[in-house]
Amino acid sequence: MNDDKRFFTIEEADRLVPWLSRKLKVVLEHKMAIEQLVDSHKEFSCMIEVTSDEGFQFMLNNNVQASKVFHAVCLRFYDALQEILDKGLIVKDLDQGLVDFPYWFQGRQVLLCWKLGEKGVLYWHEPEAGFQGRQLIVNLDRVYRKR
Repeated sequence: MNDDKRFFTIEEADRLVPWLSRKLKVVLEHKMAIEQLVDSHKEFSCMIEVTSDEGFQFMLNNNVQASKVFHAVCLRFYDALQEILDKGLIVKDLDQGLVDFPYWFQGRQVLLCWKLGEKGVLYWHEPEAGFQGRQLIVNLDRVYRKR
């Protein structure tokens, strides 16, 4: 775990949402492109039967080009994902677009929780609770006053 973990205020987290939404959509587009490239490579590999030197060269050239495209898309995927992680955000589920913001509240860490498509950061949860334990931020103070 990173010792210099960043903690966000609710306002900082909210201000990041437009940027995060755009960046996460880019990551998901690259992820989809990677999945499509993998699927098309599997289909192509099943269809090719090498029966000559020319066929082998064709297959080899195709594999080299496909590999270049695949690795370029992977690099863009990881670069975009790293930008999110570099901000100190915690990507919990890429497919669902779940991202947590570490938040310090009354002497302990909780997580502000955001999901792609939500207009702002409206929820929080205990670190061990996860998405199912999400509660509205407006209830955060009330929950801790009961403890």
